[in-house]
Amino acid sequence: MTRRDAMILGIITIIGSAFMFSYLSGFNPTFILWSVGVSVLTIGLFLFAAYKRGIFSNPNKK
Repeated sequence: MTRRDAMILGIITIIGSAFMFSYLSGFNPTFILWSVGVSVLTIGLFLFAAYKRGIFSNPNKK
Protein backbone atom coordinates (compact mmCIF):
# COMPACT_ATOMS: atom_id res chain seq x y z
CA MET A 1 0.00 0.00 0.00
CA THR A 2 1.47 3.32 -1.04
CA ARG A 3 0.89 6.62 0.70
CA ARG A 4 -1.57 7.69 -2.01
CA ASP A 5 -3.62 4.51 -1.55
CA ALA A 6 -3.71 5.11 2.19
CA MET A 7 -4.85 8.71 1.67
CA ILE A 8 -7.64 7.65 -0.73
CA LEU A 9 -8.74 4.89 1.65
CA GLY A 10 -8.74 7.35 4.54
CA ILE A 11 -10.82 9.91 2.66
CA ILE A 12 -13.35 7.26 1.62
CA THR A 13 -13.55 6.01 5.21
CA ILE A 14 -14.05 9.53 6.58
CA ILE A 15 -16.83 10.31 4.09
CA GLY A 16 -18.52 6.94 4.61
CA SER A 17 -18.42 7.06 8.40
CA ALA A 18 -19.59 10.69 8.46
CA PHE A 19 -22.55 9.81 6.23
CA MET A 20 -23.40 6.75 8.33
CA PHE A 21 -23.28 8.70 11.59
CA SER A 22 -25.31 11.57 10.15
CA TYR A 23 -27.93 9.10 8.89
CA LEU A 24 -28.12 7.41 12.31
CA SER A 25 -28.42 10.73 14.16
CA GLY A 26 -31.13 12.06 11.85
CA PHE A 27 -28.76 14.61 10.26
CA ASN A 28 -27.88 16.50 13.45
CA PRO A 29 -25.13 18.98 12.41
CA THR A 30 -23.29 18.89 15.75
CA PHE A 31 -23.20 15.10 15.72
CA ILE A 32 -21.97 15.11 12.10
CA LEU A 33 -19.07 17.43 12.97
CA TRP A 34 -18.24 15.37 16.06
CA SER A 35 -18.20 12.09 14.11
CA VAL A 36 -16.02 13.61 11.37
CA GLY A 37 -13.59 14.82 14.04
CA VAL A 38 -13.42 11.37 15.61
CA SER A 39 -12.91 9.75 12.19
CA VAL A 40 -10.09 12.16 11.32
CA LEU A 41 -8.39 11.50 14.67
CA THR A 42 -8.70 7.73 14.32
CA ILE A 43 -7.37 7.63 10.75
CA GLY A 44 -4.63 10.11 11.63
CA LEU A 45 -3.47 7.86 14.46
CA PHE A 46 -3.62 4.80 12.18
CA LEU A 47 -1.57 6.49 9.45
CA PHE A 48 0.91 7.80 12.03
CA ALA A 49 1.37 4.29 13.46
CA ALA A 50 1.80 2.83 9.97
CA TYR A 51 4.33 5.55 9.14
CA LYS A 52 6.27 4.88 12.35
CA ARG A 53 6.44 1.16 11.52
CA GLY A 54 7.96 2.02 8.14
CA ILE A 55 5.18 0.72 5.89
CA PHE A 56 5.37 3.77 3.62
CA SER A 57 9.16 3.99 3.47
CA ASN A 58 9.54 0.39 2.26
CA PRO A 59 6.32 -1.01 0.74
CA ASN A 60 7.97 -4.31 -0.26
CA LYS A 61 8.72 -5.26 3.34
CA LYS A 62 5.88 -7.10 5.06
